[in-house]
Amino acid sequence: MLGMMNRGHAPLSRWGLSLLSPDKDAHVLDVGCGGGANIARLLRRCPEGAVDGLDASAESVAYSKKKNRRALDRCSIIQGDIRALPYGNA
Repeated sequence: MLGMMNRGHAPLSRWGLSLLSPDKDAHVLDVGCGGGANIARLLRRCPEGAVDGLDASAESVAYSKKKNRRALDRCSIIQGDIRALPYGNA
């Protein structure tokens, strides 16, 4: 299911990300990271930066970690709730 979500959402995700111009060393948060495809895209766009992923679903977190396993030194993917973000104000 998560793989199908990655494929099905790809055109909209690519379009949305085309509107962003993150610095190559940006630290980006993907809220509702789902299957992790956007984490992979953001890691490529920020080759000197980092990407954090947050999703309410344990299954999505596990899938995202597996999809981005080669980049876990530059990304953190955790289960959490957008109403209580586990990050500081910065």
